[in-house]
Amino acid sequence: MTVRAEQELTLSRVDDGEDATVLHIDSTRGVVFKNNEVSTVLNVTIRKGAKAITDINSLRSEYGSGAYLQWWYQRLDDERFGKISAGDSRLSRDGFSLTLGPDDVDTKVVFLCELNV
Repeated sequence: MTVRAEQELTLSRVDDGEDATVLHIDSTRGVVFKNNEVSTVLNVTIRKGAKAITDINSLRSEYGSGAYLQWWYQRLDDERFGKISAGDSRLSRDGFSLTLGPDDVDTKVVFLCELNV
């Protein structure tokens, strides 16, 4: 559909999904790195309806005191995902950020973050 300036476009809000939760991971320097030049921070934003949750206090206020983020990784030849410990020095902001460098990626790695409530 093409909308031109002279056309009128009407959008309507639908309440279904108002409380839907989406976890979004953003990389500060993209998702593809060449020649072992990895240097990026993966940042999590959780959206619940119109709310953006970017810190542990907001997360626990919304989902309860036991809510937390769990990071996982899977290297190219791994059959399963490995857990990244909550005490890992690459994690900051209570798990809302994961800092990656050249030692973290050899050929290909998949990082995954999950919300636990």
